Amino acid sequence: MANDMLVKLNMFTLHYPGNFYQTSYTESVKNLMNLFKVIPKISCLLFRSFFKRLWIKYFIHDFHPLFIL
Repeated sequence: MANDMLVKLNMFTLHYPGNFYQTSYTESVKNLMNLFKVIPKISCLLFRSFFKRLWIKYFIHDFHPLFIL
């Protein structure tokens, strides 16, 4: 979610001020993520977000001639 939020903020030229909270993990916390499932999903999300950002930011909001390239 954080990556998606940062891309959307960038589309509308908004800035994220930073982290407001401190995270802490203990040794008793287990990581249940399956990397073979998570990595393709996040990569796909970032890939689609990249092209969506280019489309919205450099074509719709403020046309830039390099967008054609």
